Amino acid sequence: MLRPAYYLQNDLMFRDALKDGVYPMPIGGVGVAMVDIRDIADGAAAELLRRERAPHPLPRTTIELVGPEVLTGAEVAAIWAAVLGRDVRYGGDDLAAFEGQAAGMMPGWMAHDFRLMLRGFHRFGLLPGKDSRAIFEALIGHPLRTYRAFAQEAAANW
Repeated sequence: MLRPAYYLQNDLMFRDALKDGVYPMPIGGVGVAMVDIRDIADGAAAELLRRERAPHPLPRTTIELVGPEVLTGAEVAAIWAAVLGRDVRYGGDDLAAFEGQAAGMMPGWMAHDFRLMLRGFHRFGLLPGKDSRAIFEALIGHPLRTYRAFAQEAAANW
């Protein structure tokens, strides 16, 4: 089972807000181990090939697909500020306001589900297991992509 964390690419939808100086995703202050979807693809392909090529069936396992760092909302905003060369502030942790805005772009039940997920981020974070990063990196055979590298690439394409 592959268990990916929050996708870095989710934040591409915030281009306009970021250009206006706000990182609006209320991910909280505990920390989230965000992962690049390209690393997820590399991990899925590598694990499928490993299992296909094995001389006998391999035991079931769960692989956490996480990024190389755990970031808070304020830390993500600081990365965007550095990359964009302007002030970017964290929009805060108001989950009711987030749900209200999200309900204007998706079904209400989905906006509520997002609110519940984010409440979990606020309480517990989305933290990797002790060896998750090392296991994932060994599986894909290259360093995990960082949030800063993602932000630099995104900003260069805006």
